[in-house]
Amino acid sequence: MKPGILMTRIMMFLLFLAIAAYFGSFLLQGMEHSVETAAAYTYTAERWLEASGFIIRSEQTIPAQTGMVDIVLSEGSTVAKGGVVAKVYADAYALEREAELDALAHEIEQLQYVTGRGDLSAGTAELNTGIVKAITSLKASVARGDLSGLEKDASELKNLVFRRDYTYNGETSLDQLLAEKRAAYDVLRQQTAQTTTIVRSPASGTFSSQVDGYESLFSPAILENLMPSDMDTLSLPVSVDGSWLGKIITESRWYFVCNLSEEDAKLLGSRAKLRFTTGYTNPLSMTVERVSAVENGMVTVVLSTNRYLANTTLLRRQTADLIYESAEGIRIPKRAVRLEEQAVTDPETGAASTVQQTGVYCVVGMEVEWKPITILWEGEDFYLVEPLLPEVKETKDEARALRAGDSVIVRGQNLYDGKTVGAVF
Repeated sequence: MKPGILMTRIMMFLLFLAIAAYFGSFLLQGMEHSVETAAAYTYTAERWLEASGFIIRSEQTIPAQTGMVDIVLSEGSTVAKGGVVAKVYADAYALEREAELDALAHEIEQLQYVTGRGDLSAGTAELNTGIVKAITSLKASVARGDLSGLEKDASELKNLVFRRDYTYNGETSLDQLLAEKRAAYDVLRQQTAQTTTIVRSPASGTFSSQVDGYESLFSPAILENLMPSDMDTLSLPVSVDGSWLGKIITESRWYFVCNLSEEDAKLLGSRAKLRFTTGYTNPLSMTVERVSAVENGMVTVVLSTNRYLANTTLLRRQTADLIYESAEGIRIPKRAVRLEEQAVTDPETGAASTVQQTGVYCVVGMEVEWKPITILWEGEDFYLVEPLLPEVKETKDEARALRAGDSVIVRGQNLYDGKTVGAVF
């Protein structure tokens, strides 16, 4: 090989190494200043036990009636003793007469309103204004596609038109018409009384239309001596023959009873939060009323509350999570937490020292900032932390507080407080 060609090749190789070193240094610099971040956010961590059991309440059933039944109470509504639960009609004709009776009662109410006005012309003017407003409101609701209040708006418009029509009849004709309507109402009421039966509540309490057959087996009285083996008997299917109209829950306090292992029951303490997996899934704060004696390593646990009854009237046999421990804080990845030496100043003496601190590095603007933390909870791949260490709280150094929304660094090289960072990805 000629000396010139060899020299050229050597020079080209050296030039390649120089270019590679140049770009490599930039790449290393970029890697040093680049970080990977994750968002810190508010989180509630929980530990719980899963259990299957029964809801037990004080309940009194209402026998079914022969005929067409119209239950006037909604599920979970309260009723006084002797209050109307349902109306039972002998046949379809009786049901029609009841509807006519309601319509007459409505007309009489409107007529009483109109005749009670001393100035009918002023009342007419007000009614006209009200009708225009009702029409405008009804039109706007339909245009928005909001039909939630359609029935109420339409009923209000009908009432206003009804009142205005009677206003134009004159005061004398109104008095006569009111007397005729009252007489018709009295006659029709006597007729309906013979074909309509009123079902009244046997006790004051909360109404439920669901009767599952357990009402005759369950009562709070059985809870005092209930053992784990007794739960097998409670779990047997119960037949319902359909001879019940509904039931009244006579006490506000209700119970959830289940079996747990002896070790799991010790985790509960005196209170626990219960969350049903179906039906009503909001956490319920419960009191641990009783833990039975141990039987083959199992105990029966009774929990109670006097709240949420109206939301749980349809529930009986349930699977639930018993939450025995929980904490709220800021969730961060485990990879973000570091133990490093940090310089601190004593707030009383002003003396500087170096201590080991647990904390995280965050990206604030284009700089790295150290934020001390206190770990509250350890999960599989995360920690739940407080914003500040106790000693930092005393100095009121709120600028160093870790807050929800901060970008914590989970990967980076040569990190220190105040360092300028490059690309964040």
